[in-house]
Amino acid sequence: MHFDETSTHRSGNVDGVDAASQVHSRPYRRDIDGLRALAVVFVVLYHAFPESFRGGFIGVDVFFVISGFLISGIVFSELENRQFSLTRFYIRRIRRIFPALLVVLITFWLISWVVLFSPEYKHLGKHMVAGAGFLSNFALWQESGYFDNAAESKLLLHLWSLGIEEQFYIFWPVAAYLAWREKHLFLAGMLLATAASFLLNLHEIHEVNLAAAFFSPLTRIWELLCGSLLAWAYLHPSTSKGWMRALEGRPWPHVFSITGLLLLLYGFASIDNAVGFPGAWALIPVGGALLMIMAGPGGVINRTLLSNPVVVWFGLISFPLYLWHWPVFSLARTMERAPLSWPVMLLAIVLSVVLAWATYEVVEKPVRQRAASPRVALVLLVLMGLTGVLGLATYLSNGFPNRMPAAEKIFSGIGKWSFPAGLQYVPFKDGNYWQTGASGKNATLFLGDSTMSQYAPRIEELHRLRGGEVNDAIFYTRHGCLAIQGALYEGVLDCRGYIGDAIELALSNDRINTVVLINQWYGAMDATGAWYLMEEGEKLWIRPDHKGYEVALSRLSENLSRLVAANKRVTIVLPTPFGDKLDPAGLIPRRLSDPGSLPYFGDTVISQGVMLSEFAEVHSKIRDDIVRIATAAGASIVDPAAHLCKDGICPSMTAAGMPLYMDRSHLNADFVRSQVQYLDHTIETQR
Repeated sequence: MHFDETSTHRSGNVDGVDAASQVHSRPYRRDIDGLRALAVVFVVLYHAFPESFRGGFIGVDVFFVISGFLISGIVFSELENRQFSLTRFYIRRIRRIFPALLVVLITFWLISWVVLFSPEYKHLGKHMVAGAGFLSNFALWQESGYFDNAAESKLLLHLWSLGIEEQFYIFWPVAAYLAWREKHLFLAGMLLATAASFLLNLHEIHEVNLAAAFFSPLTRIWELLCGSLLAWAYLHPSTSKGWMRALEGRPWPHVFSITGLLLLLYGFASIDNAVGFPGAWALIPVGGALLMIMAGPGGVINRTLLSNPVVVWFGLISFPLYLWHWPVFSLARTMERAPLSWPVMLLAIVLSVVLAWATYEVVEKPVRQRAASPRVALVLLVLMGLTGVLGLATYLSNGFPNRMPAAEKIFSGIGKWSFPAGLQYVPFKDGNYWQTGASGKNATLFLGDSTMSQYAPRIEELHRLRGGEVNDAIFYTRHGCLAIQGALYEGVLDCRGYIGDAIELALSNDRINTVVLINQWYGAMDATGAWYLMEEGEKLWIRPDHKGYEVALSRLSENLSRLVAANKRVTIVLPTPFGDKLDPAGLIPRRLSDPGSLPYFGDTVISQGVMLSEFAEVHSKIRDDIVRIATAAGASIVDPAAHLCKDGICPSMTAAGMPLYMDRSHLNADFVRSQVQYLDHTIETQR
């Protein structure tokens, strides 16, 4: 997430907020820097303590409004005075954004050289390219699937919003420049574009295209344009029929100031990532920010809180603070492989503030105080290009694996995934399925979530080796979805209808004589409370201490009975053992508390595993219940733990040193392909 925007402090030149001061021929507004501070505090608290400050991400929406207001105001003012220059505008953007961004990108590339594993370093390289090209939102949009790296492991995750802003500012000043002569048409165009963007945002939320709604510039520019419209209103009070002047009199500034703050605090406390954001919820932070800007420096909150010197100081360093804080948090969490304690996280916050202050004083201010020379902008542009090339080299080299040669065999297992690979894509209902072939002979339907998809490499290998001796294979999966009607994951709605369509496929296709259900049953039905059934507006949690648990088991039993009654061979596959001790990324220590354990300097491999007795005890009730209803329905059971675990230990590596897993809960595709044989019988042709 990002906010940036032309600073509102006085720097002694036209670039920055002196320019912003010229927008409306008004003096510098300390309260807008204070509003920046409020927004960045929201974001930092959310990233530091997401469970306690779940709505803090709305700070980015506040920054979008501030950005639209200030920068559009500068553009409009210069156009009005016939002083606008596209070249000068882009030089200002480069001088404003590039210096601090370059420092952060290069710093974390260097630090990551000695602490990140090669797959992680390769991923950082990809995001360096996207960050240097201001395309991070598109990169993250493309990665937003279930098997994307965990969000908190992406050191440059927060640059998505910087991408949206800069994409907006590539086209926006050009449009303003071309249309300025027809001001009323231009205003109508702004209103139309704002409405269209907002409606597209609502449409994507309604269609559950959550990644598109969040990362697409087309669903976000309405927030920037709201700030632009306010800037227009200040510059053209006659067009707005004098309402801006009328609202400047008491008590309106105080009403706007208080109401705006209350809206922001309400959003901070009430909005979370499960509501489908941005959607209509984004009106809360956007409206709050607009009201606080409209209140002016005389509004009671603006005058007392936002103009406080300490608050203003945080506003002045808000851009570098935004750039520094997330990589600091992310790298610390990646190295510790565990939630950070409050004291450690508070130390990370302090470190981020110190780095932001140093960047502001040593990098930002000196660059801004220099003359707005095209030469400076050109040098910064070249440096950013070289940084992108450095990221590309890191990506194409697969993260420079020779940095840590002794550990590379372990690293090779991280993210080793192979689905759908060479399978054929077949549209079906509102989704699709994949198949090994369509020979017309009998077929086995593999139905489930990602723990089903992990077995595809073995099934494909059997088809390659044994050809016509085995059934065709059909894979019907929805990653992250429980194979029970009406089961939803908190904040994820695209599981609706998935299992009903899959059962219909099994019953309607005469070729399918075998059905194999594979799900992360334990993880989905444990005490986390993340899964629920929606019954007449009520959430029934799917866990043993809630009534939704029995309803879920009943629906599973009903599906099994329907399939068996239709003369299908039915098998339920229990989950593989899972846990952090099985994750290949955790097999080499690199804790912040023990610098000597850094893999670059040590390369000490720790062979871990989980005790089968401990794993079985934690999940015994769910396992026993699934076995019970499967047996009663006439289905067979396969327990991967019986095959993967030996002498009471579920290992993380083979005797040859190959990692069994690609992450904490999914098997390595190479291991599955060569050594997992316990599902072979499910595709054997029935005699």
